[in-house]
Amino acid sequence: MKIRTLVSLAATLLTATAGELPAADYPTRPITFVIPFAPGGGNDILGRVVSARAAKELGGVIVVENRPGAGGGLAAQHVIEGAADGYTVLQGNVAHAINMSLYKKPGYDFAKDFEPVTLMATSALLICVNPRSPANNLQDLIQLAKKNPGKMTFGSSGIGGSSHLAFELFKAQAGVDLLHIPYQGGAPMTTDLVAGRLDVALPVPSGAKSLMASGKIKCFATTGSRRSKSMPDIPTVAEAADLAGYEAAPWYGVVVKAGTPPEIIERLARAYQVAVNDPEVQKVLLEQGFDVVGNTPQEFGAYIKTEIEKWSQVVAKSGATAE
Repeated sequence: MKIRTLVSLAATLLTATAGELPAADYPTRPITFVIPFAPGGGNDILGRVVSARAAKELGGVIVVENRPGAGGGLAAQHVIEGAADGYTVLQGNVAHAINMSLYKKPGYDFAKDFEPVTLMATSALLICVNPRSPANNLQDLIQLAKKNPGKMTFGSSGIGGSSHLAFELFKAQAGVDLLHIPYQGGAPMTTDLVAGRLDVALPVPSGAKSLMASGKIKCFATTGSRRSKSMPDIPTVAEAADLAGYEAAPWYGVVVKAGTPPEIIERLARAYQVAVNDPEVQKVLLEQGFDVVGNTPQEFGAYIKTEIEKWSQVVAKSGATAE
């Protein structure tokens, strides 16, 4: 009886040890961090800077790989085609939540095919006009649009993108009607705003700061739920237009393939939380217009579900489609 008990105990310990090894030793080889954007932009800088600090915390190597295309879909599909072992990580973002309703067949289910790790940071778009516009604040802009229904234009960086749907949400809550002009990226949109060929646009803070300082554009509000630390003097849409509950903030987090061991997810979460709270990292992110978060996997998971539902309603109301 004693021999059987000892054998059973030994087997139990071996099984437990074997189950703990992947997390205990992780990482034993380089981790690939997949960014669904082209190199060089603020989103890319965010992923690289935070991942470099997270790698130090993990005591390993994180290699950044850019896979732009299909609104982040190519990167997402690449990650779910790999193993659920924590060695291929995705920079999940608001586009992945939007794609669930923007595409009939996105090729992945963001809520089911991925496990949340942490929300690294949020950003905010700015509602801006040409300096020759008679509007001097957001309330003025709303009244101007109501007097000219369907005649004013707003630009976005592309159909179904965060700037497009952020303004569609604003239109719905403010009760205004403006004509959407989609562009191939933020640069040509901003160029036309400065030139006066566009009435309203929603650039990112990093691209708008210098234009505001030189008087080439006027910006009335940020689309986040709270004022951005990088531009604290600019009110939120909720403040400036008395639209309680309005929030349309682009966000960027870390997700892994569903089925990844919980212990590995926790290790990744701790590493990225430490990274976004590093003062040097925060300095770089602030310059790019990001506000750091670093929440728990559970909090991030709940946020993702809320975002998918919110944007599905906006997409349905606007009629936006990527197909």
